[in-house]
Amino acid sequence: MHDMETGQMNHKVFRVSRWIFQEITETLSERDREQLLAWRKEHPDNERVYRALKDRLRLSENLSRLEEIDVRRPMEAMYRRIYEEKRRIRYRSLWRWVSVAAVVAIFAGSFYLLHERKQSADYGSAGTPVVAVGEGRVMLRLGDGRMVGLDTLSCGVQQGNVEALKTEKRQLSYAVGGEAISSGEKVIYNEVLVPRSGNFSLVLADGTTVWVNAESRLRYPVVFNGKERKVYLEGEAYFSVAKDSLHPFVVETEKMDVTVLGTQFNVNTYRVDGCYETTLVEGKVEVCDRLSKKEVVLLPDEQARLQGGNLSVRKVDTRLYTSWVNGRFYFEREALEEIAAQLERWYDVSFFFMREELKQEEFTGVVLRDYSLEQILEIIAKTTDLKFTVNGKAVTLQ
Repeated sequence: MHDMETGQMNHKVFRVSRWIFQEITETLSERDREQLLAWRKEHPDNERVYRALKDRLRLSENLSRLEEIDVRRPMEAMYRRIYEEKRRIRYRSLWRWVSVAAVVAIFAGSFYLLHERKQSADYGSAGTPVVAVGEGRVMLRLGDGRMVGLDTLSCGVQQGNVEALKTEKRQLSYAVGGEAISSGEKVIYNEVLVPRSGNFSLVLADGTTVWVNAESRLRYPVVFNGKERKVYLEGEAYFSVAKDSLHPFVVETEKMDVTVLGTQFNVNTYRVDGCYETTLVEGKVEVCDRLSKKEVVLLPDEQARLQGGNLSVRKVDTRLYTSWVNGRFYFEREALEEIAAQLERWYDVSFFFMREELKQEEFTGVVLRDYSLEQILEIIAKTTDLKFTVNGKAVTLQ
């Protein structure tokens, strides 16, 4: 029975793979296009795999590689072929030569892994776990204590006279009509809780957009009240604040407050070294140490750092601190300990360093957040003194 199910699955894998191949090469018939669309709607995993492959696709300048990969081979053999080829060359040049046929092979392997993960665990061709990007379940805690799963929410949330609409798959908008600033006394607060492997964005009542990173939470009013537009952050978030000179926007964290009128900036409160960072992209912000009450004013491309009671300002490349919003990890001479902490939040794993000095080894590079954990670790290993082992959710570095 199991062999029959496996055979049926393999047949479906190659059928869907062929459809994607034909869609890429603009040879897909209308009937097959409808079947591909129906398959994408069957399960969120299907759509996620489809979009990831479409987003990553880079047509090769050297199409002769098409002949080197036989799409009629068994699925496991094709996946192993790609895996072995990736090990022989540097990842930064991988997508220069990967052809449409290789994409089909990778899809087949990915589809197989997703199927196996539903049955038991997710394993690669070499028998080792493949830690892929997840989409942790984002929850919304309403003012009355009710919890709403935002990933499964289809339309929106109604609270009294205020309705928040699900404008995109991972975005909820409160700026859909009605007043943004209320003169009433009662303020209703909601809180979005983003777990590991998750991310979500909100459009607040005033039009401010907030991107909330993994393992973070943001508490905010459904409608702002009073002279300030205040929200409360634990973790990391990127803010694009709607301008309102009469109502300053305030981000309150455990140790620092950030006050703005209209600007774009990133706030990070969960670095492993205990440093709180505010990085300004455009506009002007005021950062205040809540304990000492010391204040500094930031200009674009500046960062305020609060560590050990010391509030300082430095010039930075803002891409290093905001690239996560655009789906990238951007590291410049970053310690492996800090990199591991970021990967823990994104892939929901735990890192263990077998050598203490390895924590301070540095890495520079840019990688996509939709890479698997193994892909990123292999990239880092090529330029550092690092060896890694992945066993379930435990990652050992030595």
